[in-house]
Amino acid sequence: MSKETAPRSRDRAQDDLRKALDRLKSGIPQDPDLACKAKAGKLRINPTTVAKEAGRARTLIGYDGCTYMNIRTEILATRERAIPTVSFDQVVQTLRADVSRLKEEVTVAMSRVAAMQLCMHANIRKAERRVAEIERTHGVRRDGPVAESVAAESVVRKVAGSKVVSIVAKGSQRRPDRG
Repeated sequence: MSKETAPRSRDRAQDDLRKALDRLKSGIPQDPDLACKAKAGKLRINPTTVAKEAGRARTLIGYDGCTYMNIRTEILATRERAIPTVSFDQVVQTLRADVSRLKEEVTVAMSRVAAMQLCMHANIRKAERRVAEIERTHGVRRDGPVAESVAAESVVRKVAGSKVVSIVAKGSQRRPDRG
């Protein structure tokens, strides 16, 4: 081995270890065993897993005073501040619970809308009966489609809120309420 190839292989090993550590931190290892552990949420970052991911000997980073102490220190620091991993199954379970909750909320909202529509239709029928009663009281006559359209054109309804206050025929004086 020449003097030039030794530093290159040393740099290559260090690069491999650093890239392996980055892949493990991001949760996407290339090693099949480690990828399976990452998917299950059981992947731990330690010198052994980094060496396995890099395809290098564990002794390069496995003990105090090892060849790549700076990478070992970085691995141990990562292990101390490790973020809890979330497995694919946990994410799916959480999303399914969210979907179920949202479906329930939609069902409740739709039933509220249906109840409001029933109330609205009941109020419309009640208002139509009240209008018909007031029209009878004030002598306005609606006998069919033609008479109804004529009555609609010749009658002005004064409405306050949801109650009909009075009905006055266009061009005539307001009739006093009969009591």
